[in-house]
Amino acid sequence: MNKKILSIIFSLFLVGVFSVSCSSKEDPKGIEQYNGNIYASENKGNIYTSYLWLSVKDNKVACYFKDDNTTIPEQEFNDSTRYIDVEGSGSKYTCKGFCEEFREFTLEFSEDGSAVTAHVVLLGQDGSVTADELFKCVKKN
Repeated sequence: MNKKILSIIFSLFLVGVFSVSCSSKEDPKGIEQYNGNIYASENKGNIYTSYLWLSVKDNKVACYFKDDNTTIPEQEFNDSTRYIDVEGSGSKYTCKGFCEEFREFTLEFSEDGSAVTAHVVLLGQDGSVTADELFKCVKKN
């Protein structure tokens, strides 16, 4: 009788271990899967007339607006104070902690990580939306 009970308990234990092991493999990866990547937009904004550059480093994101999309702004991306926290998982993230004028700053990465779409909503001092831009960015490094 004791052997049967121990056998059942052991079987349940193994089922529990395997189910936890299998479910953790299905969990989406975080922003760390894009660490070291630098992206530049293919388009300028309609209102914000600069190219958007993005860098992912140490599980954080930095952005920089620039007049060209060919030369990586390395000095700006070496400044660790430019990097902010993000929330999300898989391929969709929301940037938190940019200055107050950014009402929304969301990122959606392509499946292979070679591109990212950034949605940027800027607010004026009176709280009204001054820009609502969609930037298609491609990996530059």
